[in-house]
Amino acid sequence: MQWIVDGGVWKEVSGAGQLLTPGDFFEGGYFMGRITQGGTAYALIVAPKTGGEANLPWSPATLATGVTDPVDGPGNTAALVAIGGKPAASFCHDLSLNGFTDWYLPATNELLEIMRFGSFLPTVDAFVNYYWTSTEDTTQNRAQRVIAGGGVAGGDPKGNYNRVRAVRRVAF
Repeated sequence: MQWIVDGGVWKEVSGAGQLLTPGDFFEGGYFMGRITQGGTAYALIVAPKTGGEANLPWSPATLATGVTDPVDGPGNTAALVAIGGKPAASFCHDLSLNGFTDWYLPATNELLEIMRFGSFLPTVDAFVNYYWTSTEDTTQNRAQRVIAGGGVAGGDPKGNYNRVRAVRRVAF
């Protein structure tokens, strides 16, 4: 599957514009799909594993945060960092990698979109095991995680260690 950015519009066709294929290195990481929020289309850029991935708990505390948006990873991450004591969100928020400092912990729908194209990543940067999202589960002591390769989201106790992969957005 190839994406074209033509006049600010994403298209899955060939033609004029900037051609992006999932797995292409772009804007500090790997282009791994797109998401639309508030009428704006964004390229989802995944950080390379080296420097952009860690194995962390979502939070040592089990208190509810109210951060449940399934699409707004940047907003969720900012809210979690403001609350404090959220290692997964803080890792992404504090990351400076490949000249960019706007990394964040992806929301559930963002990570599901990214996982659809997981096989396009170079082997060294492939997803393995479980990855935290910035979306809290409906149960206060759980947060959403996504299974690599399966693209299935589910809740996991916040104190468990899962992988964290930083993401950034580029508006088109």
